[in-house]
Amino acid sequence: MGMEIIDFKATKCKHCYKCVRYCEVKAIQVKDERAVIMPDKCILCGHCLRICLSLQKL
Repeated sequence: MGMEIIDFKATKCKHCYKCVRYCEVKAIQVKDERAVIMPDKCILCGHCLRICLSLQKL
């Protein structure tokens, strides 16, 4: 199974937006006070998964 695009709603996003700041290809934007990945720009590198504070607690 390959890398999947993170679902911020499912991860109980804490609204720190670290993923937005650290996305190297700027594929994450804030929409309605929630981080949203733009699939057309995402390169599935997994950096947002490693940086996400909510996922580190799972």
